[in-house]
Amino acid sequence: MEKLTINGINQDGPSYFEAVGLSKVFAAYSEVSSYCIEFGGLYYNPLRGNVYISLKNGVSIVSHKGQKVEYMIRNDETGLDYYYNTFKEAVDNNNYNRIGD
Repeated sequence: MEKLTINGINQDGPSYFEAVGLSKVFAAYSEVSSYCIEFGGLYYNPLRGNVYISLKNGVSIVSHKGQKVEYMIRNDETGLDYYYNTFKEAVDNNNYNRIGD
């Protein structure tokens, strides 16, 4: 059985915001997993307070300090992150991979 590693999270256990953020990104992932998009990893960025699931289609599901979920794509050429309210918006603005309407 393969273990799920949360990269960057406090090894003594998640903080309140980390735990709330984790629950929100997993709930959002459960809604988009039907698109058969491969899971890329689970991360916590302590500098920004973001918990996020990276997907192999180039979209990340993000919760900032336990707040609402947003969908992020990164422009690898500029390093800029772009946030969207829905998964479909993020995919439509990401040239890496597209889903149907």
